Formats: sequence, C-alpha cells, structure tokens
Amino acid sequence: MDIYVALSRRESFGVAIIEAGAARRPVVVSDAGGLPEVTLNNKTGLVVRRENPQAAADAIEQLVLNPELRLQMGEAGKQHVNENYSWDACIKIMERVFEKL
Repeated sequence: MDIYVALSRRESFGVAIIEAGAARRPVVVSDAGGLPEVTLNNKTGLVVRRENPQAAADAIEQLVLNPELRLQMGEAGKQHVNENYSWDACIKIMERVFEKL
C-alpha cells in the first residue's frame, strides 16, 4: 500500500509532498502551512483538518479501500509535480521574475 501521510500541526513548505507526488503516491495531509498549497484536494490527495484524527482516519480509509482512486491521485500528483515543480517549471518562473526587473 503506497500512501504518503503528513498530518503536521505546523509546516512551512511541503517538499516531502512534492516528492511523494513525483513518486506517484497519493497523499493525506493536514491543512497546516504549505501542505494544502502543494496538494490539490480530491485530485492529488486529501486535505483534512489538522488535529482531527477521525478526519485523517476517514481519508486514509478512503484511499485504502479504493485502489483505483489511489492510482488516479498518484498519476495526478506526478502530473502536478511535473507541471509545477520540475526544474523546467522553476526556471520558467524565475525567467518571468527576471523579465519584470
């Protein structure tokens, strides 16, 4: 079973979530800090309220019981990472910033 779970109370930026997406893993994350910014809720993973163990358990159970959903979210996560966090995507963002200077 391949699901990445990050139920942080505080988080700056979700690098591990991006890595999980690159590995085609669906994620369950709390709504802390940058985690929901790098997770497309109900597309690349599931975002739950922080410090809500029942919501976390329900989200994990939903993925455990639905292999097709896991695969869909994993593929969507890979696509999301490739489109937004690859070196090429980051270079394009930096080029746009420099062009504005």
